[in-house]
Amino acid sequence: MFWGGMGRVLYKELAGSQCGSFDPDSGAIIIDPRATRQTQRNSIVHEEIHRILGHGRAPSLAVHVAREVMVDRLTARRLIPLPALLNALVSCRSTAEKARTLGVSENILFARLVGLESSEQLFVDVCARRCVGVAWDV
Repeated sequence: MFWGGMGRVLYKELAGSQCGSFDPDSGAIIIDPRATRQTQRNSIVHEEIHRILGHGRAPSLAVHVAREVMVDRLTARRLIPLPALLNALVSCRSTAEKARTLGVSENILFARLVGLESSEQLFVDVCARRCVGVAWDV
């Protein structure tokens, strides 16, 4: 066990494909030690955001899904700063290579791209046109 940020992190094998969990009763973040370091890091940040937002048990599937989408976007913003994203977009060819370069899963990379703010999208568009040579007048 170690203390990451303000939340207590416990390592315990979890069922199925679950890599991390937040226990609202104890405030502990539980991480599966069998997961890769990258997955553990992504999961700790994800579960810490649930803790910070005060998420308890979701009263319905719809609330659970909405929370997960929001937390994935916040996790992606935390793990992928815009300059690092721009560098990966310019220097890497495949999505898998971009994710590896950024040290995140492909799902977190997609969440970052989908959650770009309009000003960030402008940077991505300009970078694609000037750095990579994408032609927009197709």
